[in-house]
Amino acid sequence: MDNTKDTLYLFVYGSLLRGLPQASFLSEPNRAVFVGEATIAAKLYDTGTFPAAVMPDNRDAEQNSQVYGEVYRINEPSTVFPTLDTIEGYNQQHPERSLFLRRSCEARHGEQTLEVQVYVYNQSIEGMQSIESGSYREHITSQNREKLDD
Repeated sequence: MDNTKDTLYLFVYGSLLRGLPQASFLSEPNRAVFVGEATIAAKLYDTGTFPAAVMPDNRDAEQNSQVYGEVYRINEPSTVFPTLDTIEGYNQQHPERSLFLRRSCEARHGEQTLEVQVYVYNQSIEGMQSIESGSYREHITSQNREKLDD
């Protein structure tokens, strides 16, 4: 797998996961290529509408937590990232006002470590439910099962 400085990888953990509502954006082969499943060091929260990953350098995040997701190799970063920035509410000119920030971090993909871009939550997590499993897919599957059981 190519992990050169010219190759950009994206880690996704929410609605961009395969099979979820926004996944079609990354499924276009000219935009991105699925690499595989991976984890990052972060804590996952449920905002009520979407998941929010918080990095461990944030005072609110617990250490040693993992978020499960997927890695994509981005083929056209100059067109893909501006669209993703809009989807994620990231404003490079005013990051303090952004819903999410785009950050670089390490992702574990099998035995490999990849440098990836990830969108991390940039608002207060006070009062939010943590997703203990670290997996948004597992979390929404569990919620849907509970709704069916009611």
